[in-house]
Amino acid sequence: MTDDEAHEAKKRNHIAKTMFNVKRRATAAGIPFELDHKYLCAIAPEYCPIFKTKILWGFGQSGTVGSSGPDSPSLDKIIPEKGYVKGNVAWLSNRANMIKSNATQDELYKVADWTHEKIKEVQNGGARPPPLGDPANTYIT
Repeated sequence: MTDDEAHEAKKRNHIAKTMFNVKRRATAAGIPFELDHKYLCAIAPEYCPIFKTKILWGFGQSGTVGSSGPDSPSLDKIIPEKGYVKGNVAWLSNRANMIKSNATQDELYKVADWTHEKIKEVQNGGARPPPLGDPANTYIT
């Protein structure tokens, strides 16, 4: 077996195990599940579509089977309420999926916008204290 064949076998096995676990969780939670192994293999990338890091199929950061690290694959429900159905799932790195797992789209934009503005402030000479009337103000007057 070549290295490429071994990698593909490891990837297919990982997808099968993930599919089994996701289906079990979806059934228990009453979430729709309408995926099959062939579909999940067809959409499985080699790189995280968000961070562009290599996805480590079959093992996690420690390099051992069964461990999970930031570059391990994770199956994301794009619109959680729709469940695990074709067209509503994507493979991401575990890190990307954990970041978006508990946040709404609006919250993600707010974090990104705030971070972007603060980086610009620092690059332009330093962050400035918020105005005294700012409800998030923690400065003592």
